[in-house]
Formats: sequence, structure tokens, C-alpha cells
Amino acid sequence: MKNEKTKYTFFDNQPTVEFCLPKKPSKLVMAFIITLFTVLTACIVVAGVTFYEIFKDHVIIIGDEYFNTQVLDEDGLKPTVITPYTGEIPQINVFDEPETQELETSEIAKNMLPSTTGVTSYDISLGVPIKMGSGSGVVISLDGFIVTNAHVIHESSYVEVSFYDGTIYEAEVVGMDIHTDLAVLKIDGKDLEFAQLGNAEQVEVGDRAIAIGNPKSYENTVTQGIVSSKKREILIDVTSVNKEVLSVIQTDASINPGNSGGALLNGYGQVIGINSAKLMQNGYEGIAFAIPINIVKPVVDELIKNGEIIHKAKLGVMVVDVNDILEEFRDEYPEYGLVVVEMDLNCPLLDIGFNLGDVITHVEGVPLKTSDPLLEEISKRKPGDELEITIQQAQKEKPETVTIKLVAKIE
Repeated sequence: MKNEKTKYTFFDNQPTVEFCLPKKPSKLVMAFIITLFTVLTACIVVAGVTFYEIFKDHVIIIGDEYFNTQVLDEDGLKPTVITPYTGEIPQINVFDEPETQELETSEIAKNMLPSTTGVTSYDISLGVPIKMGSGSGVVISLDGFIVTNAHVIHESSYVEVSFYDGTIYEAEVVGMDIHTDLAVLKIDGKDLEFAQLGNAEQVEVGDRAIAIGNPKSYENTVTQGIVSSKKREILIDVTSVNKEVLSVIQTDASINPGNSGGALLNGYGQVIGINSAKLMQNGYEGIAFAIPINIVKPVVDELIKNGEIIHKAKLGVMVVDVNDILEEFRDEYPEYGLVVVEMDLNCPLLDIGFNLGDVITHVEGVPLKTSDPLLEEISKRKPGDELEITIQQAQKEKPETVTIKLVAKIE
């Protein structure tokens, strides 16, 4: 039997388009197809349930990343394996700019090549190495200390460092600090060529800036731009639970995923920053950030010595006493309290809809007739600790008691 034709006219005064509809399959064929589909679906479901029962306590799949849930810490992150350093503390120096002419970019790249590394982190808790992250690193001492970003190696149980000549080392994580996004690795190397650290305070806007690293595994990629800003404050998501404000060097040198942990150099080949972040948003190009070496140096020293940084906590606000408000406006405010006139980018009050001009009236139930009780309670705590405060917001009639988490004070 010929297939029947059905005509569909889309628009007036348009040619008629004819579609040929296929003949319907027989009931027997349809029954076979439905049965086959049902059997295949059942097999997939059974296999999925079996896999889940075996591995449900071990693995969560998020995108193409794998996280072992049995080793999560209290923040929901797998703790990186830290190996405290007990040997002789290396002398790491920061040098002023030399009173000579700047070097050619090709010479800077050649000199920096032996001090630039790839850094790859793995999770081996399931018995099979699963790649967690990759980035770059900078050798900073003769005996194998390397600085990189914390976000490159956090959640890892095994780290490898690779050099331009193909040499690969297993690296120990000496220490890391997610608040500054810095980490220190140690490899069993001797007489290594190491980078010279430069004084980031001497950097000027418009100076040359050269970035070296391994974006998308393209090893030892060199890009060049200028210093766009010396002290740009940015809010970064170091982890899914940590937001920090960092004062960074802004550059238009091309920095991409994989450059993290690599060097930003001045025209003399000195490391003035550790590349850390990039603005990745449609419509914006050439906005990248590096942690100034003058912040890196003390953090690295402390990590080598103690394996961690003990940061002070802060609320991230600037306040004035309500009694300091002009008398003509006093009726708009509570009898006592602290009026918030400035908030940091990562101030936890922003998460609860707090606005400038709102008032903190109590801390842990204590009336704030001065700022002393607030400062005292903050001084007892560390970043991430909770603090109970009572607030009076302009758009609300009654005060509200809330619990917020303090953030790190990066000095």
C-alpha cells in the first residue's frame, strides 16, 4: 500500500509543503519494541542501584570531579594531607629593583624556565589516582620549596611537580592557607634554580608584567602585559564555603586556568606576584589578578615554620556610636548601639540583607553602649566561628537577633 500524503499550508500566499507520513508499524513490532525497551531500562536501573549501594558512602560525582565523602572535614571539604616541615628553615629574600636596564622578555622567560613548575593534585583515597586539579608553581629555594595556590592542591592526597625538562617529583604539602590562597610544597631536590622575589611595593601602574605558567597544560606559556592596578581589592571564592577579600595586583597579561600558582614578573625578571584569579565574565577581557609578593613572603615563611597561618577574626565593618549621630537625627536610631557606616566585600552581614546605616544593638546578649563588648567577643574567636548579634534595621520595626560567621583578617 502506498503511504498517504497529508498537506500542511503554513502561510497564506505561500507554496503548499507536502510531508509524506510513514506507514504505522504493526502491533507485533510495537509490542517487541516496548518489551525490549522495558528490559533494557530494568537492567540499567538494577546496575545503577547496585553501583550506588556499593559506592554510596564513598563517591559523589559533581560534574567531572569526584569527591570522597568519607574524608570530608567540618566545612564539607576534604582535608589536604599536610606534612609539617622539621628541617632547617630556608632564607627567602625579597630584593629591590636593580638599578639596571630592564631585560628583554625572551631573556626573562629563559631565566625563569628552570624555576617554573607544573603542579598536579590527585585523590588516591579510592586506590586509584583521580586528578583533582592542576596549576603552576614557583621554586623559591635551592632545596626544593615551591609556592603555589591553595586552590590548586586543596582536597588532594597526592601532589606531583613537573619541570620543563620532564623531571617529575612527588611533593609534600608543607602548609596551606585558604584565606590568602597560598600553599607551600617541598620536593626532594638539591641545587635547584630558584626565582628571585621582587618588591611589589615598587611596582607602578603601567609597568611591564610577564606571566609564566601552564594554562590548559600548555607548559611554560609566557604572556606579557602591564600592571593595570597596584592594590585592587577583590572578593574571591577560594572554596565553596570561603570568600575572602584580597588586595592584589591587577594585570592584563593573559592568565587562564592552569596559570594559578605561577609567577607574575617585572621587567627585571623578579617575581612580584603569584597569579591567582581572573575575571571570567562575558564582555570582559584582560582582567587578571596576582597576590603581591609582599603578602606571599610572610605567609610562606609562616607556613614553612608552622604549617598553617593563625588569622585573627573580623566582622568586616566600620561603625560609629549612635551617640555620635547629629542630635537632629537621633530620633531615628535606638537608644544605644553601633551604626554601621562601611562594610567589607565579604562582610557576613551582607548575607542577611544588612544595609549601611543599620544598627548593631547587642552582641551575645550584651548591650552595645560602647564598641568594647563587640571587639572583646571578636577577639575570642577565630575565622569561621559564630557570633550572635542583635540588629535594628531601618526598614523593620522590631530588632532581630541573628547568628553570623566571622571572616579572616588578612594583614
